Amino acid sequence: MSQEIEIYEENYSSDDANIFQDITPRKSKVTLGLIDIPFSQTDDRPTIEDSFVGGHPIWLNDSPPSDNLLLCKNCSNPMNLLLQAFAPLENTSYDRVIYVFICLKSSCKRKVNSVKAIRGICKDPVKMKKIDDELSLDKKSDDLSAQLFNTNINTNNTSNPFASSNPFSTSNPFVSSTANPFDPQVKENLGANTNHKITISNSSDKINKNSWSNVVSKTTELIKPKKIVKSNIILPSFPGYFIYIQREIFKKTKNDQLLKNIHYDESLLDNEINSIKNSVSRMNLNHKNNNKYKKNNKNNNQIENLKSESVSKALNDKSFQFFLEITEHNPNQILRYDLNGSPLLFTSNDAVYKTISDDLIPRPSFNLSSKRRFELQLMPKLIIDLEANLNSDQVIMNGMEWGSIFVYSDIEDYINDHDLDENHTGYIEEWCGVQWDDELHL
Repeated sequence: MSQEIEIYEENYSSDDANIFQDITPRKSKVTLGLIDIPFSQTDDRPTIEDSFVGGHPIWLNDSPPSDNLLLCKNCSNPMNLLLQAFAPLENTSYDRVIYVFICLKSSCKRKVNSVKAIRGICKDPVKMKKIDDELSLDKKSDDLSAQLFNTNINTNNTSNPFASSNPFSTSNPFVSSTANPFDPQVKENLGANTNHKITISNSSDKINKNSWSNVVSKTTELIKPKKIVKSNIILPSFPGYFIYIQREIFKKTKNDQLLKNIHYDESLLDNEINSIKNSVSRMNLNHKNNNKYKKNNKNNNQIENLKSESVSKALNDKSFQFFLEITEHNPNQILRYDLNGSPLLFTSNDAVYKTISDDLIPRPSFNLSSKRRFELQLMPKLIIDLEANLNSDQVIMNGMEWGSIFVYSDIEDYINDHDLDENHTGYIEEWCGVQWDDELHL
């Protein structure tokens, strides 16, 4: 499977043309999430319309999912929240959230189902009707403007794949190219990056927005909703951080093409590879500095050989090389959001690669006539951020070892009305694929 990142060139303006004269910025259609201010450094508490990593989940309409969704399928222990992303789809009037959880028990590391993705939906008919009314007023206003000024206004603009569907935004976040495409409303003065309030939305889904309220109001009369059961589970947590976003940008110099024509001495490349191997061998979370993990010389040599083999495999893995090439432009990314797009694969040497590359993502069991599409992935930089305050022993015992986590969601965004509770809220598990970091495993 050849990976591609769709890009387009954009003019760059700067007061200092000399500095940027060799740079042509290019953007992809991927939206990146980056760590912003920690919860501990602000009085603002996250709301359902925020997206964040770590901390505790916020449930739609104060309705938690069933306990079994919050427990590891391997050990039945509560799981840590990795990500909560407010991700309503464009032209829909209901709230939608993606949650990603992970089990940190050492016995569950690298096991299937130790990471879980949950999609939550809230179809509150009162709120949906209010949103529909606002959308209707906006459309009438646009139509009137078109008549008055004889302009052709496209009210179903699809040029921005992350356009917000929230009509209660204080302003349209896509009027300016510098606006936050996740942000229904920007909070004030929260550290260096103040636009941490994220709404992830896309124009890929064309759903009849005028029918939702009517459908919900009719079906709720016929279907007896599930009773809300308050969960008694206490979830462990990482430190919480807000996320701010930016469109993925690549900077390419005019000299890049020249570099392709340069021929290298292979012996120099071999020396560089050996240098990389030696550097990586000295890393791995300071295992050698901890007496519990010291082995005899023979075992240590075996481990070093395995590490060297792992590095050699990585250097020859085209997927991993492409992963490095893309992430080096934006090394602080913790989240990639690209609904209907393609994931950035960490390796081509595992079952998840085959599942994704051969289009073998399982159909949703709750909607077998449908299929799943890629929505988002978590990047390994998130591990560094969430484990920043752990000591070496804690990292060794409870540290995470994944290279990337992929979430695929139902293309129809379906949840059976029977699964909605009295607050019109329901949760469903989606497909979650994990590519592990083999180097950390050694």
